[in-house]
Amino acid sequence: MAEQKRLSLAKNAAYNTIGSLVYCFCQWAMTFVATRISNYENVGILQLSISVTNIFYAIALYSVRTYQISDVKDEFSSGEYIAVRFITSAVSILLCLGYSIAYGYDLKTVLCITAYMLFKLNEALSDIYHGIQQKNYRMDKICISYVVRGVLSLIVFAACLYIFDDILIATSLCAAVSLIIVFVYDVKCAAMFDSVKPVFNKRKIISILITCMPAVISSAGFTAITTIPRQYLEAMFSKTILGYYANVATPVVIVQLLVVSIFNPLITDLAVHYNNGHFKKFLQIIGKTTVFILAFAAAAFVGAYLLGEWALVLIYGKDIAQYSYLLYPVIGCSIIYTLCAMCSNTLIIMRRLKSLMVITLLSLGFAAVFGKMFIEKFYMNGVSFCIICAYILYIVLSVALLLKGVIDKKKQLAK
Repeated sequence: MAEQKRLSLAKNAAYNTIGSLVYCFCQWAMTFVATRISNYENVGILQLSISVTNIFYAIALYSVRTYQISDVKDEFSSGEYIAVRFITSAVSILLCLGYSIAYGYDLKTVLCITAYMLFKLNEALSDIYHGIQQKNYRMDKICISYVVRGVLSLIVFAACLYIFDDILIATSLCAAVSLIIVFVYDVKCAAMFDSVKPVFNKRKIISILITCMPAVISSAGFTAITTIPRQYLEAMFSKTILGYYANVATPVVIVQLLVVSIFNPLITDLAVHYNNGHFKKFLQIIGKTTVFILAFAAAAFVGAYLLGEWALVLIYGKDIAQYSYLLYPVIGCSIIYTLCAMCSNTLIIMRRLKSLMVITLLSLGFAAVFGKMFIEKFYMNGVSFCIICAYILYIVLSVALLLKGVIDKKKQLAK
């Protein structure tokens, strides 16, 4: 394979951010379009499909991406990572289908959930090919994939819903278009850097699955840290109250998306520095990223102060204005989330996956035990305060593990 030009970290970060933002917007726009041009039954089925598939999408991903792009010693081949993604994707859709049938959904709803799951699996497949491109510092191609898949999927979805007013047709064709783009573009781009032929080496595949399992448990647990306090809020008050909280929280996701998409291109360099014993550079990257996140946090809080209530009213209407006070703690959650994501990826780079699982479960336990107490004391803001405290616990334990990992690695390399 011909040597390909590498892009700088700044360019990779810019491309990754642009692509991620466009794709995220297109995903949100699907629900917006469905609300505008279709009936509430279709909107409800779409929301149900999104909720159900999110459970099984995590199984398809299996937290392999960070491990893959930080595998600087080529412990496993690209073909073996691809094979694992095929297997986890197949398992996830079978589990999703079985869950939908067992839950008793009608045939159309089961088919819609399955079609949307196929759409999400295209994301999972492209993700593993993107890992090959990221490892070779060419995230410009990832950006193109995000933009093309996002825009075309949205156009197809909107057109089908407008013409047929059928959510099943819309999601099915959306999945088909996305699949074509993955195999016509993503696979071809990844093949420029490495073999993309799946390698079903039983021993290696089992090794990857066992190795990444603690990270999968950690990922699920980390998601639950935010889910449990929200469930407490709904149980203690009402779905309407939870709806107001969720409406304020949803736009803030853009904050964490921006920061995470900027940090992700640094993972390969972090892995190289750590494994080569360049600990000063390793810690400098983490330090500079932390300073950037804190600076971004300051800008986000200023933006919320100046435009927060106006933006919420613009999106949701005047009724949301009385809940704008929720915005500041929610932004705090998102900012601290990005620090947690950095810690999580760093510990995976350092191959401290079991330790990562333990600190995640401890943080989850904190949220589960103290969630109700926070909500009783601080009402809706109690959700955010509980999540923030759980995240802080996560960060403190992560930093301790990070420093210990660096010390242990120094001793290992000194032998």
